[in-house]
Formats: sequence, C-alpha cells, structure tokens
Amino acid sequence: MLLSAGFILAATSCKKDDDCDLNTGNFAGTYKISSVKYKANSSTPEADITSVEFDACELDNLHKFNSGGVYSYQVAGTACSPEDDNYNDTWSLSGSTVTVEGESSTVSSFSCNGFSISDNDVLNTGDTYTINFVKQ
Repeated sequence: MLLSAGFILAATSCKKDDDCDLNTGNFAGTYKISSVKYKANSSTPEADITSVEFDACELDNLHKFNSGGVYSYQVAGTACSPEDDNYNDTWSLSGSTVTVEGESSTVSSFSCNGFSISDNDVLNTGDTYTINFVKQ
C-alpha cells in the first residue's frame, strides 16, 4: 500500500482544472491527505475510513512532490510522537502510476486542486482503497 508513514509534494499554478493534464509538472506540488475511502466490492457502499487509517496528527502533515523526483514528508502542526520526523525520498510519475518510496499506486483522478490514488484487491479480491489529497 502506498504511504507507509506518510506520503506526498512544490506548487504549480493552473488557470483552471480543465488545463491540468496529469504530467510531472502539473503533479508536482504540496498536498495534505483529505480522506481515505474503502469499498469492499462493487455492491457495497464506499465507507470513509480516514480516522481508522490515520491519526489526526498525521492529516496535517505535508506531502511534497518536488521537481527532480524528490519527495518530502514534512511534519506540520502537531507531531504524532517524538519520533515523528521529516524525511526525503523519491517519487516518479509514469502515465497514471505514481511511485513514492518505491511503492506504486494508480492516480484515479487528478485536477489542479488535488488527486486521488486507488489500489484494488488490498484486503480482498474486488475491493478498492482510495486516498484523496488536496493541494495546498
């Protein structure tokens, strides 16, 4: 699953959402996690599991996708623990696949205001796990 301790982002300006094609230049930026959704299968409703997956102290942290493929995780606001720390790693985008910290996920939606990543068959066959990010 993408985002072990945290994930994601240096700002890019867009005139309107329609002008934001998914590419490295438009994707680069600073984001926060806005929500996490889980759908067990096609016949079940999607559930908001944000508070189950992340502590409130993690949701204010910044995920920075910088130019040159540098990913920075920055503790902002309240640290979860004394060990909660900033760090750098790598990121890349190939088509609709984003790879952060060596873990790949599909960018299921993208706009100038944020993006969503989705992984299928995470816990069970046919399920979908989606993390939504909002651009800062």
